[in-house]
Amino acid sequence: MEDFAGTVIRDLNEPLEISKLLDMSNKIQIQFKDALAKVQITMLPSYLYQLPTGLESGTYLVIDVGGSILRLALVELEGRDSGDQPMKILKMDTWKLDAAIKALIGPEFFDWIALKLDDFLANMQESFLKSPSVISLGLAWAYPVEQTSVHSGKILAMGKGFDTSEQLIGQDLRDLMMDACHRRKLNISLDAIVNDSAATFLSTAYLNSSAKTALILGTGVNAAVVLPINVIAPEKFGSRPERWYQKAKNVLVNTELSVFGGGILPMTIWDRYLNDAHPNPGVQPLEYLVGGRYLAEIVRLILLDAVGEAGLFEGKLPRSITAPYSLETETIGEIERDETPDLQRAREILEEMNQSRQVSPPTNAELHHIQKICEAVSRRAGAYLATALHALRMLQHEVKGISPAADKVIIGCHGSVIQKYPGLLDVCQTHLDQLTVLSGGTPGAISLTYAADATIFGAAVAVNGSKKDQGWSSTSSMNREVNPADWLSSRLYARRDPRDMIVSPVQRMFIMGMYPGVVKPSGTLREEPLGQNLKLRRRLTRFLNFRAGMTTHFSPVTYSTLKANFK
Repeated sequence: MEDFAGTVIRDLNEPLEISKLLDMSNKIQIQFKDALAKVQITMLPSYLYQLPTGLESGTYLVIDVGGSILRLALVELEGRDSGDQPMKILKMDTWKLDAAIKALIGPEFFDWIALKLDDFLANMQESFLKSPSVISLGLAWAYPVEQTSVHSGKILAMGKGFDTSEQLIGQDLRDLMMDACHRRKLNISLDAIVNDSAATFLSTAYLNSSAKTALILGTGVNAAVVLPINVIAPEKFGSRPERWYQKAKNVLVNTELSVFGGGILPMTIWDRYLNDAHPNPGVQPLEYLVGGRYLAEIVRLILLDAVGEAGLFEGKLPRSITAPYSLETETIGEIERDETPDLQRAREILEEMNQSRQVSPPTNAELHHIQKICEAVSRRAGAYLATALHALRMLQHEVKGISPAADKVIIGCHGSVIQKYPGLLDVCQTHLDQLTVLSGGTPGAISLTYAADATIFGAAVAVNGSKKDQGWSSTSSMNREVNPADWLSSRLYARRDPRDMIVSPVQRMFIMGMYPGVVKPSGTLREEPLGQNLKLRRRLTRFLNFRAGMTTHFSPVTYSTLKANFK
């Protein structure tokens, strides 16, 4: 076992010489530039072109859909200078996204979220529910989306074990979520959608204006980065109004970092086996090497070979790790964390894995070898992650003309692995410092900072920004058609400017048919103020499936205002 473990550790450590990592960083930068110039599911520009001021305040409802958990939270923002807690979670519930949930097909997944949201709201403070005419919601989404506005976007993929991915590709995320909420008669308006890495950036920048990048490392890996819009292919922006371009000089970009590094980051035989056996081989090369879903699987594959080649467990494989992905990253983290002389905690973990007692427990020497293998896998992950982050920052240096010697930024980090895996953040920082020095900077110039609950707080910041013209405005809705019922509900409930929407002839016919009280026989709109027509308001309320008793909360939108939308 000693010779086998030594070979494994050498194979994992061999690529980690700092000069080799710098060469990898330079090559990954080329991949970044290529991705910026092409229409593909990488380097996706958001609608956010201005940093948070740190003055944003308010109370907001947030959904955080991660790679392995769903979180619902009520968040209060009080401002960067308000004291020890400028951001607070007033209430939060968490559910695991297990295999049964990930097997839900199409809209069923969103119906499940709406069910949990309904339960969450049922226990909410009465004062919060009654204060606005509609509850403003932010969504942090851990999967690729082509954003069509600050509060909408087309789903590009999901992955991470979701069976529903193919059925959802191309569908509007806001429509799916709002339709599910309407089916449960929830008085909700989804006002902001942000990728989880973008949410982490917003949360970090809310507290510190030095933030220029954000990292997610949990089940998967991703990063958000601020880049000038002129380095991004125009086709990547889709259809946006001219006034967005007039204001935007830089934009927050969802890099989809997981898909980079292919053909650059060296792989072992176990990495190649994992990749070849994956449902999507080669799609996310960096993630397969550093993501929380995969670190333990790499260790498991190594242990399988150790049983057959080195006689680990007396050559008998424990049934508990026979199946793919049966070993969890949390488990190998616990093994690595054990600092007792006899590795008692690691022994207990392995004995729990072998409850049927069909194999002999590992010897002390085998325990130490297993621990060293876990360390080598996680240390390589930290080094590769530092390499990708260094490449991102060097890209920013090049496109913005920044001197490495004058650089001083922070990278907000979030995710279960970067938070909980022992020593991983420190390993990543050490390699990042070494790469920074080789690039002409100083140690600590690029500082990794853990941002607690960043996706939750960032989504709340995004909701606040969506309601003000601070570079967050959802003006893109001027260039898209929407479902007429959704259009009316958003206009009447959400208090946005109705002139932000275009109504197509088909939508006009739909509204004329469904709401005869709105349209005269001639096809023109009546001029009567909506606020004075209680009967019509009730009819609209019933049709849109909102809660009884909410009719008195319509905003004072008039027919004359609505009339301007009929083209």
